[in-house]
Amino acid sequence: TGSAESLEFAAGQLQSCLHNHKECNVSRDDNHWLPSRLICLDGLEEDQSVRLVLSRDIDPGPYCTLSHCWGSAEFIKLSMDNLNNFSRKIPMSDLPKTFRESMLVACKLGVWYIWIDSLCIIQDDPDDWFNEASQMYKVYSNSMFNICATTAIDSSQGLFVSRDPDRLRRCVANIPWYRDGGSFQILDMGMWNNQILNAPLNMRAWVVQEQLLSPRNVHFGPTQIFWECLETTTAEQFPHGMPKAMPFVGQSAHRQLHQSSYDSQNEQQSKALQSCWTDIVNRYARAKFSHPEDRVIAFSGITRKFEAMLRKKCDAGLWRDHILRDILWYVESCRQGDGTPSERPETYRAPSFSWMAVEGAITVDSQTEITGSLAQVLAMTIEKSKGCITGGNLILQGIIKPLRLFRSKGIGGVRWVPKFRHGKHHLGWAISITSAVYMDVDQDYDDTYYCILLTSKFRASSTVAGIILRETGRERGEFTRIGCLQCMGEDKEFLTSPYDDEDCYPCESYDDVQKKHTISIV
Repeated sequence: TGSAESLEFAAGQLQSCLHNHKECNVSRDDNHWLPSRLICLDGLEEDQSVRLVLSRDIDPGPYCTLSHCWGSAEFIKLSMDNLNNFSRKIPMSDLPKTFRESMLVACKLGVWYIWIDSLCIIQDDPDDWFNEASQMYKVYSNSMFNICATTAIDSSQGLFVSRDPDRLRRCVANIPWYRDGGSFQILDMGMWNNQILNAPLNMRAWVVQEQLLSPRNVHFGPTQIFWECLETTTAEQFPHGMPKAMPFVGQSAHRQLHQSSYDSQNEQQSKALQSCWTDIVNRYARAKFSHPEDRVIAFSGITRKFEAMLRKKCDAGLWRDHILRDILWYVESCRQGDGTPSERPETYRAPSFSWMAVEGAITVDSQTEITGSLAQVLAMTIEKSKGCITGGNLILQGIIKPLRLFRSKGIGGVRWVPKFRHGKHHLGWAISITSAVYMDVDQDYDDTYYCILLTSKFRASSTVAGIILRETGRERGEFTRIGCLQCMGEDKEFLTSPYDDEDCYPCESYDDVQKKHTISIV
């Protein structure tokens, strides 16, 4: 895929996009913006070297970016010690294969500046790292295109792969007896999914933001180059456009985030964008980090983009005007995206009610119809410092009820079953048969816990949903989230009917008229 023919394909797609795609070339307010540092490629042909430049020292012009897996291989990085040397010369022989080949691609496509995270951010300077990482939103949004090292697990493997060109020939079958005869093309319906979405690069969480914010992506796949912009998705095998029948072609999320005609007052467009947000969160939460503490800042660019489009405020991955809905996320089977057990990191990352606090296969549901609220948000505070969340608190007023949990092993693996108080006069604990429980992590739950009901769902309010809480033991009425539940039928009646000892439940205050508790979740 490093052949002249392959690179001519990529260059041709770029030129076609620049000259013919209206949506891809909408003028941006920051179209002259440049990152703080770039790698200048003007010495590449002369003496096989490149150099680090400050954007303030060069004229505004196009640049490209690189998305790559850091992996476990050691490679050269910008540091305080080599900053001056980088500004004079970086021999190509010092750079890993992926970097060298991405620079060659940039030149072949007519761009003489490239931004690579490890070469343009001082890796041993926390202040510089934070300042530059917080600009990722602009770095990728204002690039001309993003080069994707899709198949490489680290920087030593490069972009280019050897392949048999005959395998790119279209497979056509002539069927004379079907509908008076004709030729039919046989398609690999999983091409985009298998070669792009499930490739090593797209298992990396930072890349979710990088590819979605970039106006154009050049994917160096396992058999060919793929091109993706806001108006078309092509491949060497399909230079005029991928077949519409192929799933995942031209990711709608990518196009929706860059649409120039978006109207925040248009209900249909707003719902589509919210659905797009859900898809991105569910994908992002399943991706992996070299440094898990980056999970919050690596999503900040996407958050800023959505905030600007929806004209709403989002904190810790939760929309302030949909808090009750958004904290009903759940972890599928207490697992992460790679099948390992879900976990809450020891290092604080976000309050327990945020999906960002858990390493797990998170599912956020913004599409289910909410028919009513059973709780009220009194306040939510999120504390931040240098892009990291340092604290948070959610104060709710609603119905809380005690419950117990036990494991049940079935065909689908371990699941949790709740027991609820049977009758308002405490007649015992009844095993639930109509409730679904999703614990955030799989561990022993031998105590009595509480749940707070948040919303009713579906027509006729047939289901109520809430979260499961554990007392922190620090202050009365202070809890952490440990799971999510949905109840219907008899369980719903148990949970929505008053008990005679509700005023004794742990809470900050109890409203005897409304029969509601005020609690704090941290």
